[in-house]
Amino acid sequence: MGTVNYHCYNYNDDLYLVDMTLTIRSDEIDLLQMNVPEDGVSPMNWQAPYLEQYLTLDGKAKLCELYDEPSPPVNPCRIVFFIYKCGGKILHTPYGDFPLTDTEETPKQLKEIVEFEEED
Repeated sequence: MGTVNYHCYNYNDDLYLVDMTLTIRSDEIDLLQMNVPEDGVSPMNWQAPYLEQYLTLDGKAKLCELYDEPSPPVNPCRIVFFIYKCGGKILHTPYGDFPLTDTEETPKQLKEIVEFEEED
């Protein structure tokens, strides 16, 4: 299953930036199994990771382009992605359930390398 180092950052007024380091191969991560359950909402409409990106373990560089997976796969691997601040407050993953909170500001280093597409 893999051990997890987890952080949830307050990226902006609308989004959390989730930062996970997993002790599994990057090609074994199943983003489709990660979601934010929400009462009264069909599971088909639960939030899922958005703009996922793989980073070096020190978080100083990206390993590949946006949405791509590292080639060759890496283990351990560090992945970041966005979740909207609405509805549920728990990120459900195959590696455990994690709180979505905004208690930490996004480190400057992450803000500088993580790609984010502003909505029109």
